[in-house]
Amino acid sequence: MKKKILIIDDEEDICEMMKLNLETTGDFEVATAYTGEKGVESIKSGNFDLIITDFYMPGMDGGEVLEEAKRLKPDLPVLIFSIYHDDESTLTGSIKEKADGIISKPIEHNQLYSEIKKALNKKK
Repeated sequence: MKKKILIIDDEEDICEMMKLNLETTGDFEVATAYTGEKGVESIKSGNFDLIITDFYMPGMDGGEVLEEAKRLKPDLPVLIFSIYHDDESTLTGSIKEKADGIISKPIEHNQLYSEIKKALNKKK
């Protein structure tokens, strides 16, 4: 059975590239949202196995998406990706504690797939 993933990023091309790469594996069904707010609406109405969100977005950022996702569905794994993944002032301790993984940009498909598998295995 395919796992349902929601990708949230304000850069539509990144969402679509990730969606295509993940769906090509045959393991995933992928939905996208181009704002944090739309992503949270999708979390509320959808039944996802995993959320992947960019950290830097206008409006609601990835940290806020993470907080809201964990409030709505505490067991739902959330991965955050950011070009600033190793910047301590950006990805604070609370974000690192709550996130189920951090993925660096530019996104490397093998790292993405590995982090997804780890997060989904934690959920079991």
